[in-house]
Amino acid sequence: FYQPGDQIEYTLTIQNASTVPVAIKSILIDNQSVTTDTTITKGNIQYIVEMPASTNIAVNGTTTMKVTAKFQNDTDVTGPYAGSETQTVEVKINAEQGDGTDGMVVTNPYTGTIYRWSTASFSNISNLIEGTDYVKNASLLNKNYYLKHDVEDDIITASYVCFIYNNSEHCMKGVNWEADWGASFAANTQIIQDYQSFYNLSNNECSLNSCYGNCHSQCQGGSFFQIQAIDSGTVRVFESDSTYCQVFSNNIAYCTE
Repeated sequence: FYQPGDQIEYTLTIQNASTVPVAIKSILIDNQSVTTDTTITKGNIQYIVEMPASTNIAVNGTTTMKVTAKFQNDTDVTGPYAGSETQTVEVKINAEQGDGTDGMVVTNPYTGTIYRWSTASFSNISNLIEGTDYVKNASLLNKNYYLKHDVEDDIITASYVCFIYNNSEHCMKGVNWEADWGASFAANTQIIQDYQSFYNLSNNECSLNSCYGNCHSQCQGGSFFQIQAIDSGTVRVFESDSTYCQVFSNNIAYCTE
């Protein structure tokens, strides 16, 4: 500031970078909680701290607030000044997870395994409903084949198509072509080969490492119309021509109606 009456206004943007809505409960000015626009004077500097434009911020949403610093007018100045006076005010935001209403249940990001039978494909489960969009216990699906996902902090990191025979779960993993698809294709082929052995299927019913363009391993018969792995990373389990679950190499996964 060069003379009394000079001022500067800061517009501050507050972003909610969490995975749940937040509600701003108060503002802390030098650790003193306030809930309305507040003016504080330090030496010859006057600070005006305004409350945020909105107190509820959605996931990835923003709001703004203003802080004005003003060198007081001539009549307000106490004592001599030389234009080098320094004063500091600390402004903090006191926010809580939730939307500001009672009864809101906030959950931590999930890390673990989920199962589903769904025509949708998604990579983030933060906005999905457990019990509707997915379950954490495969038996709740009441299906003998389904999709399985490894999840870390709500983000799907790996996808499988799983099927049940001999009272056991067997899962083939979808894998990106850029990854070690050779080892994954071999692992998926081994699962299909074990399936062939269990049901004593003939070579006419199964083809393992059959290459024509892409390499395929597949079986028709046993409990399922067809199970299939392709070296591009796609895996599928069919109940019929039109009823199946599949995982592509880019982790897109879904089941038909």
